[in-house]
Amino acid sequence: MTTAENSTSSPAAKTQAPPYPGIRVTTNGNQLVAYHTEARITDGGVFYPITPSTEMGENYQLAFAEGKLNVFGDPKIALEAEGEHSAHGGPTALPATATRSAHPTTGQRIVYAAAQSMAYGLPREAALRSLTLHPAQMLGVADRLGSLTPKKEATFIAVDGDIFDIRANVKHMWIAGKKISLQSLHTRLYEKYKTRPQPIR
Repeated sequence: MTTAENSTSSPAAKTQAPPYPGIRVTTNGNQLVAYHTEARITDGGVFYPITPSTEMGENYQLAFAEGKLNVFGDPKIALEAEGEHSAHGGPTALPATATRSAHPTTGQRIVYAAAQSMAYGLPREAALRSLTLHPAQMLGVADRLGSLTPKKEATFIAVDGDIFDIRANVKHMWIAGKKISLQSLHTRLYEKYKTRPQPIR
């Protein structure tokens, strides 16, 4: 018996085996995210076909066309928006109704999308919950995250204005009660060169 066989059959090796071994696939990044992940854990996907998210939308639509259910045993919907602005609406409306959504086109601007929804009648508290408590509930972690209440982790940000104002900036961040530095290469370079001499005209 080889050493590898010995280690595999030992009790220690068995206890270290992952409880969810997963599904072996050969895939690229877009397919892995959209088809093998988002399509499995969401109730709906909203996207606008632009590079690089075009393939992600196509993969989500493929899972929808194949009739694949998500891990909760429910069918999903796939919505292709007519433009980037309309693509904002879907991913905001779905979380506002406590529905799990995927939005490869607009995820980086989700706060702006929530602000747009407020302009069209979504109550402020509902918009705030769509960014905080509702996602935590969808992911099954609302006992720890999503709101600042006793016995939950203190994970939150502080901004220098209204969080729904596109001009507001994140100034402080805490994760599990620990303050996190927001410094990066970009901020360090900005501080270094913001006082550089002005060119002679």
